[in-house]
Amino acid sequence: MSILDDLRVKAGSLGIPVSKTMNTQTLQKLIDNYEGNNAQKHVDRFDDITGDRPKPGYARVIIHKNPDPRAANTDWWGSVNGFAVQVRRGEEVDIPIKILRSSLMLTKMTILRDRGDDWAGSNDRYYEDEVYDTPFTVLMITEGQDPKHYHYENNQKKKNSNRVEFHREHGFWPKPQMLREWVAAGKPKKDKDG
Repeated sequence: MSILDDLRVKAGSLGIPVSKTMNTQTLQKLIDNYEGNNAQKHVDRFDDITGDRPKPGYARVIIHKNPDPRAANTDWWGSVNGFAVQVRRGEEVDIPIKILRSSLMLTKMTILRDRGDDWAGSNDRYYEDEVYDTPFTVLMITEGQDPKHYHYENNQKKKNSNRVEFHREHGFWPKPQMLREWVAAGKPKKDKDG
């Protein structure tokens, strides 16, 4: 991946619109501007470890650097349910388990080379195999409740509580107008969580 590709991925994970005509400098300016204005609101940076074990709901991992000398080896960016994260490569970090299970477990098909000499007529054989998109090593996992960051997921839960209650009662997801009528009729049950 080139530096421009890395910047496009980073911009995409931050929700910055990207076009094919943007060059490296333009993308870097947009990202720097966005990070300067919104860093504390939208991106959680994982670059340290605490204690001998990760906190409950976290996993201790190392996201490996790319050995290719042309690789940028910039921080790894991922997003889960609108929650963007930035992780430094080549260091032990504690990240939420949900990031590990969804973003890091992505795979891709790639062509590998087998140097075995048991294949007739050649010492080299190529084959296609599935590999992790981002090479990493899991050192330790501490199961526990899923950490909620910046109240984003809690707010989403409250926002969608009427839809979920409607689904439980009727067995299907409502359209917006149907949900408004149902709420206006006073049907949803109010609870402490929203």
